[in-house]
Amino acid sequence: MFECDGKLVDEIKKGKRPLNLFTYFILGWIIYIVGALIDLYSQDVIVSFFKTGSNDTRNLVSFVTMLFGFIYTALMVIIIVKYIEHRKLSSLGFQSIGKSVKAGLFGAIAGIFSVILIMINLYLMGCVGLSNSPTQTLGINAFIPIILVFFGFIVQGGTEELVSRGWLLNVVSARYGGVMGIIISTLYFASTHLFNAGFNFIVVINIVLFSLLLCMIVNWTGNLWYAIGFHGAWNFAIGNIFGLDVSGNKDRVGSLFEFTVSGPSFLTGGKFGIEGGIPTTFILGLLLIIIFFVKKYKELHET
Repeated sequence: MFECDGKLVDEIKKGKRPLNLFTYFILGWIIYIVGALIDLYSQDVIVSFFKTGSNDTRNLVSFVTMLFGFIYTALMVIIIVKYIEHRKLSSLGFQSIGKSVKAGLFGAIAGIFSVILIMINLYLMGCVGLSNSPTQTLGINAFIPIILVFFGFIVQGGTEELVSRGWLLNVVSARYGGVMGIIISTLYFASTHLFNAGFNFIVVINIVLFSLLLCMIVNWTGNLWYAIGFHGAWNFAIGNIFGLDVSGNKDRVGSLFEFTVSGPSFLTGGKFGIEGGIPTTFILGLLLIIIFFVKKYKELHET
């Protein structure tokens, strides 16, 4: 079900032999740590100029400056691929502009729809409702921050996908096989959330399912933008459509609506947010099954 022998792996195998497993894992973590330090420093320097602004303004500036670290991370991966591994950027899953836009839009719609399904599940369980005391600007008054944050989440989610599913998944799979590629990609992705608030066993399960889902999509399509669109829009929907915490982060910059969550943490996700609850486990598992059977159906009708 989770084989990884798609177009991107085939392209990598035609080029220079990938580095060893240990080197890739260490490289990934060095890039991540330096990126995190850039995040912290840039936020401290720039946000200090907005001490007198509103909470929404300071949170928005903090979010935007955080993107500096993600831009650095993306550039480092591109440099490694082009000048150390000596291969084309297309091997990371980047295709023509037309195909990328189409894939990104499809992924974004799927990501938002998936979050809506999770919210419906929580609503039916009596765990969510509209907030009577909003903690951020809502609706049309938050239009500009919402648009900025949407593109910010595309950069953030895109960078995480570039490292996890565009780079590590495929280069490790090319040398050590698909199973090891998925394991290393998922371990790296999970480890970047390790210190988020509310990290627990259910969160681990959901991160693994989320990673497997996007591994399958990238492997099947050879287009990283499906995963970028899904990931970025997933975060955006949680944080700026429904106004909830995203992976344990509580920054409030503006949202279309603001919901409150109540009930057992195994349903609501506790401090990590709805991504750490059983309804998310159910929806991610359902998506995996659907994609698996759709993939098999297409393969049967293509032969």
